[in-house]
Amino acid sequence: MRKLMVGLVAVALLAVAAPAWAQLPSSLGMGDPLGLINSGGVMPYVGSPASGGVSPGSISFLEVYSPVGRNADFHMFFFDANCVKSPVSVGLPLTTNDVEILRIDNIDPGVPADGLITAAQVDQSGFALQPLASPIHARTLWINGGQDFARVLEPIMLDHAEFFGQLLSWSPLRTAATFFAPLEQGGFHTTLYLVCPNNKINSHIPADNAVFPSPLFPELIPNPQKPGSATGLRARVYDDEEAFLRDFTTTCNCLTARAVTGLSTVFSDATFAPRGTYTELEGATQTTAPLGPFSFYGWRAIQAGGLDIFGRLSNGNIDSIRGTLAIIER
Repeated sequence: MRKLMVGLVAVALLAVAAPAWAQLPSSLGMGDPLGLINSGGVMPYVGSPASGGVSPGSISFLEVYSPVGRNADFHMFFFDANCVKSPVSVGLPLTTNDVEILRIDNIDPGVPADGLITAAQVDQSGFALQPLASPIHARTLWINGGQDFARVLEPIMLDHAEFFGQLLSWSPLRTAATFFAPLEQGGFHTTLYLVCPNNKINSHIPADNAVFPSPLFPELIPNPQKPGSATGLRARVYDDEEAFLRDFTTTCNCLTARAVTGLSTVFSDATFAPRGTYTELEGATQTTAPLGPFSFYGWRAIQAGGLDIFGRLSNGNIDSIRGTLAIIER
């Protein structure tokens, strides 16, 4: 009887474990980016000058807390919107229960106006990152007085401090996203702001010299695009009656702004989509390594008159959005 019970328990454990393991690939990126960030974080910011850049006339503030413990060696490296690393890095010592609000775009002449902050603990050399000593909370405040808006940009957390292992790593990067856009007429304008890190941010290959090298930091899977090549994205556009209208391709770098009218004329075509459009955006694949589909995340801004409707894109695994993920994995 004992052998029978052991056998039944083993079968039961396998039955329970199978769905969990099946969900592993699609669970990456599902953590709450405003939760406790372990290992390190990536924080987008926009501080464009009066003309040019991602959003002219903007400033950005990093808001970071250290609720769990000290982060005396908290340190930041910077990448511009095209994923080119700045030679300048900045330290920001944090004590337990500390809060720091720091303007980023003008912190040093060598820091790019727009781009990504990569933050963790610095090693003794001052030129390489190590995992954080204690978890943090972080976000970026993006303010544009000329356009009269204040926006919150959620970070990328490399690892979730309250979840076992690295199943929720690199949140909220996913391989697909969806969004609605009203017709581009009558003062309505929709813009996407997209973040697509490359392997200068994370890589398991030492020669890439990534700021977050694996296995010291969690590995981004699928692997990100290599430097010098923009991350490919592709999209399917439908009207509000689920009729397929268009598909198109585009690209993304570390921080990319895309007005929807620059992606396809269908967004302003009252004949095809008088009540707006629904779009499925997904990471592209390629025949040479890294193969993809590539991960990304971003925000949608709808502006009309004095209104500013801004928020993070709804996202998911590419197979989930396509409706092809196995039932057991949902």
